Amino acid sequence: MLPIPTKGLSTEAMTKLSQASDNEYTVLYFPWYESSPTLRAILAMYAKKYTFAHPDVGWVSLKLNTPYSHLPILYEASATSETLELVELSVIEIYLGKVSGLKQIPEWTLFDEQALKENSLNGNYVGDMMSVADLRTATIIDAVRAISGGKLISREKIPAIMAMCDHVQQDPKYADWKASDQWKALTKETITRFNLSPA
Repeated sequence: MLPIPTKGLSTEAMTKLSQASDNEYTVLYFPWYESSPTLRAILAMYAKKYTFAHPDVGWVSLKLNTPYSHLPILYEASATSETLELVELSVIEIYLGKVSGLKQIPEWTLFDEQALKENSLNGNYVGDMMSVADLRTATIIDAVRAISGGKLISREKIPAIMAMCDHVQQDPKYADWKASDQWKALTKETITRFNLSPA
């Protein structure tokens, strides 16, 4: 049985919950690797108590009852029975990385910087076409810049990554996404939900 998320957790309660050392983690996801190997590795390496739960109904039925119609879902339950629910793979990975003391995005980008330099600074990780890696890095950089007011990303320290992001920005479909009401709402909700201060 899955934990029941606590409704209306305050920012203070979420912070306190994330700092506890005896929390139990449950991840609801399909029973295969797909896009969750990092998430699984973080839990296996750093969590004392964790469970991987698998959907017991088909995706079409399950989708109607998941936040934002997405998996995986992370439930973090404290000893005081408060339960935080997080959705979206990248959000879960960043959150677990932070509470586990792993390097965060600004340091991680230095490794990608070298990979991009090795590809002659053409704006792509591999070859001369945009890849999922290009898009994933650009979206992460853009999200971090949006919610931090640009404070956590330095063009001087990661010029090859920023050149790749500039290259992705030139794609009309990506530009449309960044200009959409959905992107703006996502940024605003993230800033509000986690009490961030981008200015």
